Amino acid sequence: MAAEFSNEFMISIQQGFLDRMEFFGLEAKMLLCNVDPALQISQEEDLIVQGVDALVIRPADSEIAETLIEIAEQNQIPVFLYDCYIQEENVVSVITTDNYAIGQIAAESMGQYLLEKRGEAEGKIAILSGNQANSSHTERVRGFREYIQNVYPEIDIVAESSVLSEEKILDTTQDWMTLYGSELSGIYSVTDFNTVIAVEGIESQGYSTNWREENGIIVISTDGTPDSIALIRDHRLAGVVSQNAVKIGEKSAEIVEQYLTEKKQVNSFYYIPSMLITSENIDSEAVQSFGLWADWYRERTTGGGEKSWKE
Repeated sequence: MAAEFSNEFMISIQQGFLDRMEFFGLEAKMLLCNVDPALQISQEEDLIVQGVDALVIRPADSEIAETLIEIAEQNQIPVFLYDCYIQEENVVSVITTDNYAIGQIAAESMGQYLLEKRGEAEGKIAILSGNQANSSHTERVRGFREYIQNVYPEIDIVAESSVLSEEKILDTTQDWMTLYGSELSGIYSVTDFNTVIAVEGIESQGYSTNWREENGIIVISTDGTPDSIALIRDHRLAGVVSQNAVKIGEKSAEIVEQYLTEKKQVNSFYYIPSMLITSENIDSEAVQSFGLWADWYRERTTGGGEKSWKE
């Protein structure tokens, strides 16, 4: 049960899951709710009537997750969650990225860029925090803030805004540049959905997002979509903490197969490692073999090549 197919990252999770389920010979049905909680509840009830053996869910938002889990429990259907962080005893397993760690990686990167650029890790920065109903976003912000506070206390987080529409992201970024100007050293965006528009907002006010330039703004993002990778190649984005979208989907299928078919005991949480991608490592072997950017995945999704299911 998918929440959305709004970008290649989300599509890659679902594709990784479906491909792996096919490999195991298990039948999977994919439903999309377009981030509509009421529709997702209705879809779950329909699936239960159809007699599914398990539910693999990306909740439309963190608030609806408890209801989805409760309905499944009442019908004795095991639940697996992916790409979210929810501690719930009635869930068999959660397969996700450690989003708190993502925030810490982004904060460490911000501090290191400031240190390299200025000789000391200090300055004013802002956070585009995304959807407050999304636990992934809130955990990233918490990890980022706590790392800055504990490791780089001279860095001052002067603004944070939760914006959901493209227009508001643009307006917010432009307002920050008008208010702080070159005093603003950097921006952390918790999702690539915000980042491309934020970069446009910075540049529309006459500032650069090439962090190596004297007054360039350090912009660090999260997710690792084609748009953010293109910005890194253009030297308009300092870095992106990329999640391994394909592996989240694959691992979810593997855990379902182990639980249902092999009757194995599975862990309550599986954290899929993330990676900081920058202009320095973007063409490295490590990046070329990482999830959405893996050579095999790019070949497969463009019609050439088949994946070998080697671990």
